[in-house]
Amino acid sequence: MNKLSIVKKKKVVIDRPGLKVVQFYLSKGDRIPEHHTNADVLVTTVKGKGIFTIDSTHHDMSPGIFLEMTPYTPHAIEALEELEFVVVHMQLKEKASTVSCGADNVSS
Repeated sequence: MNKLSIVKKKKVVIDRPGLKVVQFYLSKGDRIPEHHTNADVLVTTVKGKGIFTIDSTHHDMSPGIFLEMTPYTPHAIEALEELEFVVVHMQLKEKASTVSCGADNVSS
């Protein structure tokens, strides 16, 4: 596997057992080669556009788009322009309880 040396900037925001949050910054044309992780993953784009390939299926990356993956799913990223995105790696329990938040009752 290639090293992820093409990443313009990578910042680990949270790193604790069962949870890792990483913010990535890529320049136009940069790629992160296919790889996988041992965690459930949630990805959201903050700025820019890109292509996120999950198990050979291409997905657009742009602000407001969320993508999710289960552990060990092959994936790769290509920046179509300056791209900033956040990746949340979570190790979820099979029988986790329902998640709730006090803001669930706030109307939009």
